[in-house]
Amino acid sequence: MKKYLINLWNAIRGNTPLIKSESNFDLELILERAEEEEALKPDGFNGDPDGYDPAIVGITRDGQLVYSIEKMIELCADQGEMDDLDAIEWLEYNTFCAYVGEKTPLFIYTNTGY
Repeated sequence: MKKYLINLWNAIRGNTPLIKSESNFDLELILERAEEEEALKPDGFNGDPDGYDPAIVGITRDGQLVYSIEKMIELCADQGEMDDLDAIEWLEYNTFCAYVGEKTPLFIYTNTGY
């Protein structure tokens, strides 16, 4: 946690970016903090608990992982060999509407494409 906070502080001060580019941020640090906070992760389409890790865009101060809806749709469509509309329907029914307690992940729109 200390390493994460130091990197976060440096990113806020502008010394070291936590987000290295629009699509490349320090996922390792976020996952490290998520483990410390016992954050919950949705299972991927095939049941893999790390299946949606590429869609992680951050973590809240309370330890909730934050996922990109668009990236989850893309991953679900690829894993399940379905089109985007079927992936949206599957995610809406199986993932987005689930409440599993205080650490329930958050799902946000990161683009305006959907």
